[in-house]
Amino acid sequence: MAGPTGPAGIEGPTGPTGPEAILAYGGLYNDAIQIITIDPGDTEQVALEENMPTVNVTPGISSLTINVAGTYRVEFFLLMQSTTGNFGITAGVQINGVFSQPSLYISTVLTADFEIITISSIIILAAGDVLTLALSSVIGGSILFGPDTNANLSVIRLGS
Repeated sequence: MAGPTGPAGIEGPTGPTGPEAILAYGGLYNDAIQIITIDPGDTEQVALEENMPTVNVTPGISSLTINVAGTYRVEFFLLMQSTTGNFGITAGVQINGVFSQPSLYISTVLTADFEIITISSIIILAAGDVLTLALSSVIGGSILFGPDTNANLSVIRLGS
């Protein structure tokens, strides 16, 4: 049988402060009407001409360069329609010029109605990675991006 609990001991010293989180975020968007024609088997970048606020992410011409490695939430949005009849496309984020994260692209069939595509995923990115928003098609066609905000790409660093 156990006896009564004894008095609490003295509190130990406080441990060292952990490293400060490094913020990193940024994005690009497009709010002008644009038409992109994709040749059969080709890939075209989506023009993203407006900058969102950025910290430790460098905006380029329709691209974002990651300055601090870590785990990021990557998201994109598209509002578009086909101007050449129904045809299949792959839409998504390319990392260093390649659709390499299956969670960041989608294959769909575009029609004459405006369609909205929004995808986000949590992935690990390296310093120097360059992200672009791109479209590809096996058969090709033309895509209209409507008025107002019709495309964006953004990243937020979640941790190391």
